[in-house]
Amino acid sequence: MKKSTPYLFLITSLILVSCYSSKSVDNDIPIEQSNNSELLNTQISASIMHVDLVERIVTLKSNTALEPGFYVLSNKNGNVSSAIKLSQNSYSSLYEADILEGRPRINDIVSLANNEEVKLFSKKYSDPKVD
Repeated sequence: MKKSTPYLFLITSLILVSCYSSKSVDNDIPIEQSNNSELLNTQISASIMHVDLVERIVTLKSNTALEPGFYVLSNKNGNVSSAIKLSQNSYSSLYEADILEGRPRINDIVSLANNEEVKLFSKKYSDPKVD
């Protein structure tokens, strides 16, 4: 029994490592974008401080006021990786946003969603109506 314990530990470790491998989940989502120059024009000076994939929220920090609405996040190559919706809640320079699509990362660039993306996201992710 004692001889099989290291093998059992090794097998369990390999299974856990393979289950949480980043290669299986790090695909960028295909959000249509007209061109990268438009992305640079709508880029805002906000940075991602925290990403919670369980609760599907991100925390943004910005010294300028951010308006509630849809934002897209892109990697340093300009490929859109995720979409978020900023709520009304703000705590001085910190803002909380819901993750709509994708897997945001701390290093992602925050940009305003263009008109086409806003229409698409508005249809897809409408706010619940309160009676």
